Amino acid sequence: MSSRDDPTITSDARLARVLLSLTRDLLERSISPAFYDTILEHALELVPGAQAGSLIVRGDDGNYRFAATRGFDLDRLVSVVFSEEHILADFGDADHAFLIRNVADRNESLLPVPLSDQLRDLGDTARIRSTLAFPIVLDGQIAATFRLDNFEDADAFGDESLRLAEALGHHLGTVVRRLRLQDRAEQAVRAQTLRADIERLLLASDDITEFFPALTRRLAQDLAVDGCLIFHLRPGEERIEALDARGQRLPRLERLLEGAGHLQRAGDARLIERLRRDGWMSIPDTADVEFDRDVRAIVGSVEVAPLHLGDTTWGVLNIFSKTPNAFSPRDRGLLSSLTEGIELELQHQAQRERMREQVERLRRLVVTTDEISVAEHEADVARLVLDAVLDAVRADTATLLWLEPSGDALRVVDSRRRSGSGAATVGASVARGDTLSWRVLEAGALEWSRGDEGGGSVAAAALGLGPAEVLLGVPLRSRAGQPSGALVAAICEPGRDFDPERVSFFEAVAQAAGAALVRVELLDESREQARTNQELYESASARAEELALLDELRRAVARALGVDDVIRAAVEGTARLVGKTMVSAFMVEGDELVLHHGVGYADLPKRMRLDQGIMGRVARTGRAELVLDTASDPDFFSSGDGVQSEVAVPLLVDGEVLGVLNAEAVGPDFDEDDVRLLGAVAEQVSVAVQHARLNAAIRDSERRFRLLAEHMRDLVCLHSPDGPFTYVSPSSASLLGYESEELIGRTLFDLATPADHPLLEESFRALRFGDDHAEPVTYRALAKGGRAMWLETTSQVVRDDDGAVVGIVTSSRDATLRKEYEERLRRDAMYDELTDLPNRALLMDRLDQVLVRESRDPTKRFAVLFIDLDRFKAVNDSLGHGAGDALLAAVAARLTAAVRKVDTVARLGGDEFCILLDDLLDDDDAIVAAERVHATLRAAFDIEGRALFMTASIGIAYSSGDHRDADEILRDADIAMYRAKYEGRPHAVFDVAMHARAVSRLELETDLREALDRGDLSVAYQPILALHGERLIGFEALVRWYHPHRGAISPGEFIPLAEESGLIAAIDRFVMRAACAQIALWRRVVPDVSVSVNVSAVHVSLDDLVATVEGALAAAGLPSEALRLEITESALMAGADAAVEALGKLRSRGIQVQIDDFGTGYSSLGYLRRLPIDTLKIDRSFIEGVADDEGSREIVTAIVHLARNLGIDVVAEGIETRQQLEFLRALGCEAGQGYLFAPPLSAADVELEGWTAPAAR
Repeated sequence: MSSRDDPTITSDARLARVLLSLTRDLLERSISPAFYDTILEHALELVPGAQAGSLIVRGDDGNYRFAATRGFDLDRLVSVVFSEEHILADFGDADHAFLIRNVADRNESLLPVPLSDQLRDLGDTARIRSTLAFPIVLDGQIAATFRLDNFEDADAFGDESLRLAEALGHHLGTVVRRLRLQDRAEQAVRAQTLRADIERLLLASDDITEFFPALTRRLAQDLAVDGCLIFHLRPGEERIEALDARGQRLPRLERLLEGAGHLQRAGDARLIERLRRDGWMSIPDTADVEFDRDVRAIVGSVEVAPLHLGDTTWGVLNIFSKTPNAFSPRDRGLLSSLTEGIELELQHQAQRERMREQVERLRRLVVTTDEISVAEHEADVARLVLDAVLDAVRADTATLLWLEPSGDALRVVDSRRRSGSGAATVGASVARGDTLSWRVLEAGALEWSRGDEGGGSVAAAALGLGPAEVLLGVPLRSRAGQPSGALVAAICEPGRDFDPERVSFFEAVAQAAGAALVRVELLDESREQARTNQELYESASARAEELALLDELRRAVARALGVDDVIRAAVEGTARLVGKTMVSAFMVEGDELVLHHGVGYADLPKRMRLDQGIMGRVARTGRAELVLDTASDPDFFSSGDGVQSEVAVPLLVDGEVLGVLNAEAVGPDFDEDDVRLLGAVAEQVSVAVQHARLNAAIRDSERRFRLLAEHMRDLVCLHSPDGPFTYVSPSSASLLGYESEELIGRTLFDLATPADHPLLEESFRALRFGDDHAEPVTYRALAKGGRAMWLETTSQVVRDDDGAVVGIVTSSRDATLRKEYEERLRRDAMYDELTDLPNRALLMDRLDQVLVRESRDPTKRFAVLFIDLDRFKAVNDSLGHGAGDALLAAVAARLTAAVRKVDTVARLGGDEFCILLDDLLDDDDAIVAAERVHATLRAAFDIEGRALFMTASIGIAYSSGDHRDADEILRDADIAMYRAKYEGRPHAVFDVAMHARAVSRLELETDLREALDRGDLSVAYQPILALHGERLIGFEALVRWYHPHRGAISPGEFIPLAEESGLIAAIDRFVMRAACAQIALWRRVVPDVSVSVNVSAVHVSLDDLVATVEGALAAAGLPSEALRLEITESALMAGADAAVEALGKLRSRGIQVQIDDFGTGYSSLGYLRRLPIDTLKIDRSFIEGVADDEGSREIVTAIVHLARNLGIDVVAEGIETRQQLEFLRALGCEAGQGYLFAPPLSAADVELEGWTAPAAR
């Protein structure tokens, strides 16, 4: 009895018991058919009146199907499908149970009409009397429905049944939800475990094809599928290849896969197109698609996951089940995750395959390179290269071309095809044109050509190939690195192309091919050179035999001393050399040939005229002759010995024919080689005859030499080859104090000082090693008694007839006076004669030395002091040049005493000195040295009884590493000296700015010269007024310069420059002429006006001052009283005597003289009384201070009173205020000028402002 029929158990207790038991049973299971059977079994037990039942479950596709039944045949209901609309129509929005009684009477059913028809056919619904249905709701959605049926009683289910059914439904929803979560977690763990296992399988498989069987087995096992397959889409083919298959139902499927599988039949193209278009294919029910009927019989649902490799679909992973809708999203997620791993491994496999291919190509490249590197012929190189290209590059044809020497065509060295015909013709030429091979050659780089571009067919046709889809070409280079050939590969099969990764192999092979062809060319050249060398060797061997005979003859001739001995040896040696018995030698004597020796003749004339015979002809022309048929030669002179052929060669010395060497034969036995041999003998004989004559002459010369040597003053000696005297001329007594006999057996080294032995050794070494003459050598020697002297010795070797040295002749003379003179000249060239200091040349040499040292070691510092004596010219002018020279010598002595021994004091010329301070430890050392120089010069010099005081301006330049030579650092020190003098400082240190200023002054000087030449200078005029009444009495002419680029340049800048450069006199002349001409015009309106013109100190000292002034006055027609000359008191003092004389002459002609800037120089009263002066001009610096400086007022007052007492006029310069004017008026100053009245004006402005008008004040 079941618990529901036990009256002692209440319904709630029964519900609790069932729920507890159900929960325990369910939690031990997973969601499966058994799970659904358990639920249905407990529901029947719990609900009173339930005799049969069914459980309908929602699938992944949203439809509902029978999962478990009691009282019905499940196999007959498994194909019945409820839509979601059917279920909702039954339950509506309710989630509780409902009851239908009297099902048959009311003709009502929970089943939709089509399903009711199906069940009615089965006869199941006719027995149902009442039905109780209740849902299982999960997350607001009906996950399943229960139907409990009763076949007997329409009222079998009451309210209690409804209540229990609803409670059971709610509880089952909770349990199922929990089980689903648990199932998902387990599935996730299982999926993760499966992925990990699959990854381990991937890592353990060297080849992915080994991995596929393990994969399909594992998927079939873990996914509980009926089958698992892997297919591969073959590249370029519209078909699929089955790689592996596993599963419970595969035995039947395998029959369909025989011969590469069912998918390779008519459906391939559609399936492949769908895979490429849609990717993943999910077929929940094969009944919905056009599958093969045999396949549909065993396959209910299919999942097809694509496997990608790069951008292409490599294949598919396929799982199927006999049951429709068997695969959940989790299954597809797991399948997708697995495909990612497989795709990654496919990529790795592709990479490994590429690596293997690259390694194989590299191996093939190394092998090919090694093979062609040892190939010795062009054809072998071409064969190896083309075979490698066809194999490794997968080309259909390959051709190697090389540039013809003409450069206008390419020659086909070899051409090969993988199979069939179509290769280019070996040896054919490809003319220059628009073909791939020529484009490669001209571009010097890789070139492609495709048939669909129009170039491939043209290029292929030019090579004699068949139609080509793709052509690839790369240049081959010559030994000079220039493109000299091409390697061309072609693909003829449509749809194929060159793999870019294989192109690099193609280029590498081409590079090796070019090098190999160059090497083959070199080998061919080497072979040709070897053949040439062999020929030369054979020729040289023959020549060597001749030379040996010639050498033997030469030695025989050389041993002969006289001419006759030479001729005899030559004739007999020639007979042996040419193998002929008739050989003779005739010498020219006058107009005859005279026999000197002959062999092999029975009878031979002793003399013949030069116009007789072949020998006479050779003697006349000086040319060798070969006569093979003497009978036909009209000049032949027969000796009666049956001679048929003859060779005659001249004996020549310096173009003169001495004789003839002649050989004759009975037959025609001579050829050009015999002419050459006799010519060589004749050369030896000619030289030997000349030597014999020279030996005779030498013997005569020796007799004359001995006679001459014994009567000359030079020491003439003969030495053995190793040096000792064998003969000493008698002059040794007067020259050295030794008798001739005392020196025999001794050497020149016994006379020379040891320090000069190397000089003699070098001279004798030159003689021993081939020189006939040695250059004269001058060395120190000791005469008898120890007297030191200089000897000059000339040496010459004496050779015997074989050229061996048999002695040495020396000639020595006394060179003492000459060496002393040379020493004086050397010292004079390097030292100053007056001060005995190093001169400029020696200083520059030492500067160059320290500059070189500094370049090697920058820590070795040095400095240069450039010293210029101040006012030295005044000493020369006043005391004479003798006093000036004495002062310079005294200054030199003090400078030498003021520096260290390592330093160099030099005189550069005039009053300029220079000190090179070497090995400076600190830059301040140079400053200290300059101050020491100033201190030593500060003390008075006693010159001719007078005490003279001198100062100097010193420029300092330090070594910096930037000076390229001595001139540059000396220039920098000179620039610094001028800066010190200009600024009135005792010394100045050079810096870059000084050089820039010096360059600027040089440029300014150049511009000033050009301005003088172009007439760019102008004259300004500043009015001079009588201070009482302010009436115009004259003008001061002032020079002005407006530079075209720099604008107006101050006179204070360019006047000193003009004085230094010597341009000041020219400026004075220009201003004087211009001022005189202008004043002459203004005097027509203002008759008494005058002009004051400045004259420089330089101009005053020149002889042409008087002539310049008189010429300017005469040219302008200006009277002398209208001109006043201004000169500074400093200029007067610098050249006092010359100035007094010149100014006296001018003053005697009525020209007034003014002292400019009075009070700023010497202001000597004695000179004022003695000089011819008319006016003093008070300097503006004193006028400027009269308003507020008592000292300035006293100076101006003193000058005015002094001038008045001396009867001299006074003009004040620089009047700018009325207060200054009133002071000067009160003081009694007669005239003045300044900006208070007017600035310097141009001539036009003078007239414009009315200064030259008749009413001018």
